[in-house]
Amino acid sequence: MIPHTHAPLRWFNDVAQAVVDGPEFIIIAVCATTEECSGLTDWLSCVLPGMTGCVVAVPPCESVAQSVVVCPLEYMLSVHSASAWNRCGDRLTRSLRDDYFCKSLVIIATDEQMATFAKDAPDLISISAFMRVQPDLPALDPGSPLVPAYQAELKRYEEAYELSTPEFMRHLFELKDLPEALTDSAIRAWQNVAQILRNIDRQP
Repeated sequence: MIPHTHAPLRWFNDVAQAVVDGPEFIIIAVCATTEECSGLTDWLSCVLPGMTGCVVAVPPCESVAQSVVVCPLEYMLSVHSASAWNRCGDRLTRSLRDDYFCKSLVIIATDEQMATFAKDAPDLISISAFMRVQPDLPALDPGSPLVPAYQAELKRYEEAYELSTPEFMRHLFELKDLPEALTDSAIRAWQNVAQILRNIDRQP
């Protein structure tokens, strides 16, 4: 098990991508604060139906059938102890996946909550995709030596798809058609580079 404080730092979009593509049924996403946990829950509720074709069920709810279950760890611990969840991880997966036809279970916790939970539920964590997440990609400082490399990458996308980055972002926001050659992975990469450079003035 990777200690939760040493897990790779990811972003909200990585949690959604793990639901869509990841082999693990259970995904544990750890945020710094309760506000970020709430923000991740809201964000997943907005984007996952379009990405997966499933509704998002946030317990307590009437039904989790055929959904992506997004569950705060705080709620789980109000139902059973961490050690009890640890013992039933495989059974929980089989029940949600095979009986209720769920796409995935996303457990959302704060750093503080996970510090305690990780000690008592190592088996559950071992069968999960585990990631620490934050809302935004880190922005580069204007003085960073990495700025020219990222600017060159941004220019490469703009030239390859004949769109400026502001035009690309506007197309996404307004749900306009994008060039057919622009793959989903390229869209995510372009968005990420633009996010990383958000504090950098565009060159004329």
